[in-house]
Amino acid sequence: MNAGNIRWTENGIQFLDFEDTRHSWFPIRVDIVFVLERLALINENNDQKAFENARSILDGYVKNSNQTLFFMKGDLINTLEWLSMRSLCMLQKFEWEGFIWPESEWAKFDILLQHIEERYEVLQEIEACYIGR
Repeated sequence: MNAGNIRWTENGIQFLDFEDTRHSWFPIRVDIVFVLERLALINENNDQKAFENARSILDGYVKNSNQTLFFMKGDLINTLEWLSMRSLCMLQKFEWEGFIWPESEWAKFDILLQHIEERYEVLQEIEACYIGR
């Protein structure tokens, strides 16, 4: 799942391009948290609006899937941190293989981790609405 696979409509959010979803190596939480990070949190500076955007995405997911995303406190923040670390490791692997990346690619990870720290309270509020739901 990536931001290019999501469409905002007047009737809500539509997810596209799910041909590999039955074969994912990761829990669905990873994809949903990635969407939250990219669409609801990073580009929205207002905490209340970010909270509302995240709730809109998660409400739709929970309603349509009838599945729980967060099982215990810390799942949301841990998943965001994991996503950043996974991407950082992949970038390092490619550099070891001879691909050179601009400094801006490396700087993204500092920005993403700093963003988690700055939005910690909002992330906890979002998660609290969905633990065990």
